[in-house]
Amino acid sequence: MRSNALPLVRADRSKTGAERRIRRGTPVAIGSSIMRPMFLAWLTLALLLFALGRLSHAGDQMEVAGFINATAQEADEGYFAVGGDAMVVVKQGSGLQRWLKSHSGQRVRLVLAPDSSVN
Repeated sequence: MRSNALPLVRADRSKTGAERRIRRGTPVAIGSSIMRPMFLAWLTLALLLFALGRLSHAGDQMEVAGFINATAQEADEGYFAVGGDAMVVVKQGSGLQRWLKSHSGQRVRLVLAPDSSVN
């Protein structure tokens, strides 16, 4: 078991005090054994708060990124796949359908979030 106490040094009458201090080292932070656990505690708390902050916003919105894919027939009917996880169905003849057709094959990000206005 390690001790925090400085090792005992025999008195050497032939050396000055400065020479003895250089040989055994000058104690700078006596009792610094509390610093490592305190640092780890602060680091853990900071990471926990960061994770909670990120997760609190995760429930407010959903995001899907991927390429817009649709055959000519699917695009005419208003069916578009975004990545491998989402299928978007839009009204035929709408501006959104025209936009999705013109951007077919491109990478997009689809974000679904609740409306902040009060009904």
